[in-house]
Amino acid sequence: KGQSINHDAIISFQLSTNNRWSEKVTVSCGVVENGTFPGDICLGQTIYHQ
Repeated sequence: KGQSINHDAIISFQLSTNNRWSEKVTVSCGVVENGTFPGDICLGQTIYHQ
């Protein structure tokens, strides 16, 4: 069967600094079965976990 995504979510947020709001950031994530990791995962454009 292989791995599958049990649940997924899309989260959008903005950060406030110096009385200004950042651009909106959207992150998509999923929950996978136990034992799928450790492994490589890439989140968005700049976060990488190995």
